[in-house]
This record gives sequence, structure tokens and C-alpha cells, in this order.
Amino acid sequence: MSNLIRQIVRNIPPLRKLYYSHVGESVVANTDTVAHALRDGGFKFDQNPDPADPSPKSFGLQELGEQYLPTKRLHNYLLRYDHVFGPTRHDVKRMVEIGVQTDTSVRMWRDYFPNAEIVGIDIDPECKRFESDRIKIAIGDQTDTVFLSKFAREYFGKIDIIVDDGIHSPQAIKVSFEQLYPALSAHGVYAVEDVVNHHYVPALVASITAAINYWPANMHTKLWQILDDFGPDADWFARHTIGLEFYRHILFVKRGFNPRDNPFIMDKAVYYGSMNNALKQVADAKAKLRAEGKAVNAESLISVVGFQHRYYVYDFLSGVVRFEYDEKTGGYSPRAE
Repeated sequence: MSNLIRQIVRNIPPLRKLYYSHVGESVVANTDTVAHALRDGGFKFDQNPDPADPSPKSFGLQELGEQYLPTKRLHNYLLRYDHVFGPTRHDVKRMVEIGVQTDTSVRMWRDYFPNAEIVGIDIDPECKRFESDRIKIAIGDQTDTVFLSKFAREYFGKIDIIVDDGIHSPQAIKVSFEQLYPALSAHGVYAVEDVVNHHYVPALVASITAAINYWPANMHTKLWQILDDFGPDADWFARHTIGLEFYRHILFVKRGFNPRDNPFIMDKAVYYGSMNNALKQVADAKAKLRAEGKAVNAESLISVVGFQHRYYVYDFLSGVVRFEYDEKTGGYSPRAE
């Protein structure tokens, strides 16, 4: 929110009341402080932090790397792959790698994923000679949308992992990702190596995180516990992307069902029932304070009901005393005194 809009909201009583009913004055102040700190230099850390944690658990990929000697081991990518792929490597049924050139990488992946077919994509027909048990080579250009579209249709929903180790240009990465990411299995992973060019990487990461963190425009963020569908305005990518892991020069994009993969989404009736109970506690606190001849305000109410219920206090002070189910809309609406 810009400073101008914030000042307008704060100086018009009805807007001020609505705004603070949702976020509270302390939250607004804290938000302003954090925004100011980030604008003036970002995070600041101790120059002498505690020693690093021990090395992560190994699932054997680095040892295979020393056996087959793919060039990706020189970038320390195998440590990252082992971390992301290791726990489920026996469950992988098909893995695709864009960029073959030699047989070192595809043979390494064949041994690392013992139950998977490894499919390499390369523009050089000579790479066909690397085919063997559980290794298949498809000849094509990763910037050719016709080839990629045909490949995606052939394997649609049957690819658990895709690794882009192709020509590494921003355009090639974009074209391949747009064509092949939808072809992944429901919880597949898409990795991109050598994202070195700083000029496009921040925008790339920002677009992915924006999709993962998508929020419906007209829904308050405090309703995160009951958000089970983004609504019609969310695009396919936001609905089917749940995670991003980024390391130096390599990123992993994780498919899933967003936000439905959260097993703790609450039933709306249960959620609003708990909200009504909390609002009743605030109403009881108000009656108690009045009976004792004490002032009734946000601070005094929070002191009675507890800091964890502060948002219900703000709602209550804005006039909301309960939420009722609306049969016409199929949703819950606030009711005032």
C-alpha cells in the first residue's frame, strides 16, 4: 500500500475502521517498519554466524557422479539433486533429461533411479547410440515447439522428473518449460540447471513464487485455513505448482495441487463456528469490563481474551458479532449487532 493511499485510509473514519478491523494498528505499524527496513538495505546478519549444520543425508548420487563423471558434478549440482530426489528415487518411473551429448549423465541417472526409464533429449542424432536397457534417446530441438508438443503428448502425465541441461538460454528454458511442465505427473519435479544470467533469474523466480503464493483478490488472508480453491481467476500454473527450491545456478519447481495439497484445510462450518465462539468470548469480555467499570477498547479486550484473539477483537470493534451461513451465496457473511 502506498503512503498516499495509507494516509487517505487513515483519515477517513469509515475506511480507517474497516482497515484496522482487519489488521490492527500494531500490525500496520510493524508492517511499515519492516517495509522501511527492507527498502533501506534488506536483511542484516551477524558476520560470524554459528557453524554450519552437518552435511545433508546422502542417497548415493555423488558416489555415482564420481563413477560416471558427468560435468554437472563440477557445479555441485549432485548434492542438490540428491537432497531433492533421494527420498523418493525408488518411486520414480520415468525421468527426462534435456541435453545428452555423452552417456555419462543418462547412465548415472539410470543407476540412481533403479525403477525408472531414462529419456534423454538431444538435437544430435549421434546420441541415439547411447540407448540401452532403460535408456531411451529422443532426437529433437528443445526450442522446437512442434517437437516438444509431440513429446509432451506421448508422455503426458507419465514423467516424474525433468532436468533441463540443454543450451541454457532464457528462451530455450522458457519454451521447454511451457511445453513440458504440464506433462509432468501430478507431483513431478522440473529442474533447470545453469540459471547463471542474473538479469533474468530474479524475474523467473519472482513469477514462480507469485504463482505459488497466489491469493484470491477479494479474500482476506486471515481465511487461509479454509482456502481450498483459488477461484476462476487463478491460472493453471498457480493451481498446479506448490514449491520452489533454488540453489546457486539451479532451481527445482514442484508440481502439486495448490492449495488442496494442504491436509489441514478446515471445514468452513467448523471454521466459522470457531470464529463465532471467539467473537462470543470478546462480547463476554466487553460485558465483564463494563461490569467492572473499566474502559472498553482494543487493548483492554485483548488483555482479557488473549493476544492470539486480537483479530477477533478488531472484527468485534468494527461491528461484527457473528458469521452466518447464507444459503443464496453458499458462503458465510458477517452480522452486526
